[in-house]
Amino acid sequence: MPLRVKKTQKRRLVTPTKDTKVVEVIKRCNCSNETFVSKKLRKLTPQKSPYSFDLLAQIGRLRFDEHRQVSDIRRHFSKSGINTRHNCAASVQEIFEIFHRRASGEYPTD
Repeated sequence: MPLRVKKTQKRRLVTPTKDTKVVEVIKRCNCSNETFVSKKLRKLTPQKSPYSFDLLAQIGRLRFDEHRQVSDIRRHFSKSGINTRHNCAASVQEIFEIFHRRASGEYPTD
């Protein structure tokens, strides 16, 4: 039995080079009620996050390797046309720290 479209939604996708909108199609199997989402989109971003993994990694490098402040990171990305509020850049930094700590075993995974 084919999958049926359960919902489509526009999502924000922020990468190091652009801030754009994408359409996510969520499909459901009538037999098992399993839900399926785009594997390609899941490889780009953490679940329920608009920020791409490569953006998180770049923010982490700027913050921890180059010891940049959040305001410097915001200026860095604004040069690429990605304008973020101060709390947005700080939130991305926090997300990076959580992923880093989970990868190192410091935090348990969900």
